[in-house]
Amino acid sequence: WKNTKIEGYIRALCSMETDPSEHPNPVDVVVPEMSTFVDGTDEITVKMSEKQRKKKEDAKEYWKNKKIRNKNNIKKRKAEYQTKQEYLDSDLYVALKKKRLTKKKWKNTKIEDITFHKPTIAMDMRYEENMTEKQCRGAVNQMIHTYGALKRSERPLSLHFCSIGEYMSTLLDKNNVHNWKVHCHEQKPEELFNIEDLVYLSPESPNVLEEIDQEKIYIIGTIVDHNKKKGLSLGTANNLNIHTVRLPLLEYYGDVTFNKSLNVNHVFSIMQDVAQHGNWRQAFEEHVPQRRGYNKENKKNKPTKQDNQTETELQNDIDNDILDVSDAVNNN
Repeated sequence: WKNTKIEGYIRALCSMETDPSEHPNPVDVVVPEMSTFVDGTDEITVKMSEKQRKKKEDAKEYWKNKKIRNKNNIKKRKAEYQTKQEYLDSDLYVALKKKRLTKKKWKNTKIEDITFHKPTIAMDMRYEENMTEKQCRGAVNQMIHTYGALKRSERPLSLHFCSIGEYMSTLLDKNNVHNWKVHCHEQKPEELFNIEDLVYLSPESPNVLEEIDQEKIYIIGTIVDHNKKKGLSLGTANNLNIHTVRLPLLEYYGDVTFNKSLNVNHVFSIMQDVAQHGNWRQAFEEHVPQRRGYNKENKKNKPTKQDNQTETELQNDIDNDILDVSDAVNNN
């Protein structure tokens, strides 16, 4: 639904007197239906179209049956092995066992007993006022994926949620953030850590992050604005005199047109993997989504200096041949 329809409906109600039929155009008023939040407050929503309702139901059905599909796929892969010993020696068994043990260990271990590795990552949630409620919910969904990447890692990083506002706190509580193995703070990163140790990740920064410093605290701004408010995180860091860097995406993919802003969970996964093995190429290929406009072949197939020289020489030979043919025709 669009806000204009709701505002029009409210204005129409306010203009009505005792008898609603006295309204000049009662037929033009779109009457919405009422829905109730979990906390008991009411919200006005317009009836969804059949296409929107079907799309929403299909999405629920997809995520509901995802675990069932995964189990069925694993059963099919297990059935390909002839003997039990062949299955026990396979990579599939090793991967499933490793995943099961990691999940069990993470669940049964308290946050005080987990060995977190450096560098420290701080999620800055101070941008709640710059986002709509829908964008805030999208930011929390990215935080959920971030926590999933943290749990799956062999070397989990120390993760801090900072600058948690009232609405973001409500959304996180609905997702049981109190059970997560993360550190939650209402304070801002510059209030929790030494400002000289802070490094703000911003896609608009002129500085390139070539190597991760294990002693630094890297800040990721939790902004979901669909690239409409550029320079928001960079302006925040400059106002606080915090050093800024950007991921070396241009250096890897070349000078191409694409959206340089990644989701929070993608940035965290890249930082976590590079902190583990130090390979930017491998981290980008695994976590940068191709739907963003990135092309893995841009860097791999980028011609070298020698290739450029060969192409230039070939073009010169072709031009010379054309000139020779043209001279011969003119002479005849």
